[in-house]
Formats: sequence, C-alpha cells, structure tokens
Amino acid sequence: MTENTKTKKEIKAHNHSVLMCLFQKEFKRYISSSIYVTNTIAGMVLLTFMSIFIAFNDIDQLSVLLDMPFIADLAPIFLPLMICMTIGISNTAVSSISLEANQLWIIKALPILPLDIFKAKIMVNLLITIPLGLFNVVLLGILLHFSWIDLFLGIINISIFSLLSAIIGLIINLTLPKLEWKSEVTVIKQSSATLINLIVDFAYVGSFMLIAYNTSGQAIISIAFMLLSLFAMMMGYLFLKYKGQEIFKNIG
Repeated sequence: MTENTKTKKEIKAHNHSVLMCLFQKEFKRYISSSIYVTNTIAGMVLLTFMSIFIAFNDIDQLSVLLDMPFIADLAPIFLPLMICMTIGISNTAVSSISLEANQLWIIKALPILPLDIFKAKIMVNLLITIPLGLFNVVLLGILLHFSWIDLFLGIINISIFSLLSAIIGLIINLTLPKLEWKSEVTVIKQSSATLINLIVDFAYVGSFMLIAYNTSGQAIISIAFMLLSLFAMMMGYLFLKYKGQEIFKNIG
C-alpha cells in the first residue's frame, strides 16, 4: 500500500468521523426540543395511523364513505404522493440553521466544511422521514395489493423526495435565516422559511396529484415525479456545494 493511498484513506476516515460527530450534535439538538420534535414528527406519526386504518379497511368502502370514488383507482399513486407531502411538512432542515441562533458563530469557527454541516442536518431529516415513509408505503402496497412496479416506484419516490425535501429546506433556510428570536416556536412554526417550505411542498406534490386525477397512466406519472425530483435534488445539492457554503459563511 502506497503512502498516497494511506493518506486518502486517513482523510476519508477523518471526514467520516467529523460527519458523524456533527450528526450526533444535530440529533441531540433535535431531541432536546419538544417543540421541534412534535412539530416535525407528528405528521409522520399521524400518517402512520392513517395508513394502518386504510390498509386494514376496505378501500372501496372508504371511497364511498368519503364520497371520493377516485381513491380506490388512484391509490397506487395518490397514497405515495400523500406520504411525500407529509414528508415535506415534517421537514427538520428548514429551521435547522435558524435554530443555531447565537451559537452559529461557534460552528462557523470550527475547521470544518459548511457542506459537512449541511449533510449532518440532512441526515437528521432522513432519520425522521425515510423509515416511517417507507414503512407506510410498503404496508399500504402489500395490503392494498399494489403492483410490484407501483410499489417499487413508491419506495424510490419517497426515498428521493425525502432527500430533496431536506435539501430544499436547507436552501430556503439559508436564504431566509431567522437568527434573532425569543421562542423556538417563532422559528419552527411562524417563520417565512417554514411558510415557503409548505407552499413549495403543496405546490410541487399537489400538482402531480392533480395531474394523476385528470389523466391516466399512473406509472408514467410516478416515473415523471421520480425523474423531476432526482433532477431537482441534484441541482439542489450542487447549489449547496458551490453557492450554499458561501451563503452560510456570510450569515450573521
């Protein structure tokens, strides 16, 4: 093994160690705030209860009860999109920078890349959204007899959208940070960043629901959602890498 190879491995191990330390810090910050936890995980928990209810009841009867006959036919695309919308509402990243407040200068002074800080914040969001999101879509897919392609697309879309949602949340919060506040409620529930995140979430996912309601070809719509989300995710990551880091350095 050459010295150059050893150096690369050492750097990689060091970067991994830094990222895990940042993740642990972010996660401790997350669970230390009851408002933060309640406001972000409540939607996912309620979604899980709703999914269990739907999965163990006749969806045709549910369609009649709600006077929405299209639910049964569009379930393979509507339900995964509903999960994605809930993931967007449960975004932890959209207030994660603002919550640093007067502690922001400390983390900015550390010899670490802002991109690693972003990754740690994204990882916390994924820890909250992906496990419950995938549990819900697999439960619904199996008990409501989704086709394998619909279930596969649902799993892929929820995974991609969870990452996209976190990236978009970070970009919004970088653009609209609120570092002066007296109560966490102001940042988590009442900030401009949170409002814009909700608007973007409902507009993006809701538009695909509307398309699905008015057209046929559910698999094609799911694939379109997947490709557009993947493209947006890649563009968002590049923004964080090349522009977001500079914005972060200049905050405060």
